[in-house]
Amino acid sequence: MTTTKKTSSLSTSKLAAQVAAKNGLSVRETKAILKSTFETIKASAKKGESVRITDFGTFNRVSKKARKGFNPQTRERITIKAKKVVKFVPGKSLRAAVK
Repeated sequence: MTTTKKTSSLSTSKLAAQVAAKNGLSVRETKAILKSTFETIKASAKKGESVRITDFGTFNRVSKKARKGFNPQTRERITIKAKKVVKFVPGKSLRAAVK
């Protein structure tokens, strides 16, 4: 039997505050850096480029094929359209830290 622990989440503001404190920066500067980093990752994913962050992981854009499904409320058969999604593959040190 697997038990699920309720976990808290780390918001962008909390992340910025922690990074700022560790590096002697202001929270405002750190938020701007994080925002820029996230925008760069999004732009790269949009272009189909991989983003590899050493010791953390890799963001890849992958294509999902169209598939058959059903509406759970009506049980009607539907076709789910093909789409592109971003997949994150954790790096070796992140996997080791989470074990």
